[in-house]
Amino acid sequence: PTFIIYKFIQTVSLLSYNFTNITIFIIYKLIESVSLSCNNTTNILIFIIHKFIKAVSLLAYGSRDNARTPVQWTDGKCAGFTTADRAWFHINKNYKDINVESQIDDENSVLNYYRELIRIRKENPIIIYGDYKLHYKNSKNLWVYERNYEGKRMLVVLNFSDKAVRFKAPEGFDLEKGKLLIGNYKDNKVVNNGFVTRPWEARTYIFG
Repeated sequence: PTFIIYKFIQTVSLLSYNFTNITIFIIYKLIESVSLSCNNTTNILIFIIHKFIKAVSLLAYGSRDNARTPVQWTDGKCAGFTTADRAWFHINKNYKDINVESQIDDENSVLNYYRELIRIRKENPIIIYGDYKLHYKNSKNLWVYERNYEGKRMLVVLNFSDKAVRFKAPEGFDLEKGKLLIGNYKDNKVVNNGFVTRPWEARTYIFG
């Protein structure tokens, strides 16, 4: 798998904060004043005056700030981010359900999935040094590619959609002879050297 950990929040799948009160957003922007995400907000602020509801939607989509909320460490006070009465910024209301502490011992959590990805990357040089060949180039839903390194081959199958999409292994690959390194579904059957990928499914096979 080729993956990037841009921010820690990705590893526990924290969701963006839903700004519904534009006053809160504007006050925060004035206090911060140097946020790179709103360098060009002059026209946006004018637009806000005339179309309040649509402006909220635009800001939620185009700004980084709804994804810059405090890390939700626990389901306790201020999500475990601070012992103060309030954090520096709004804490997502879902912190009771989505937090680091709740995912540590859950083998199916996003946090532990990232841990497994990191372990696999460290143990398989092909992920780091292997070449890259793209398959299914014209697919709007599937991203399929292979890597080759020192006699080993790796095949990555990713479904970037909420639909079930049929996949058949590229020529030269026999899935039955490969080892499944990681997948995000428990049932990983192969039929006639292929399978129907489920919504957002990811599988990585290694050969050799």
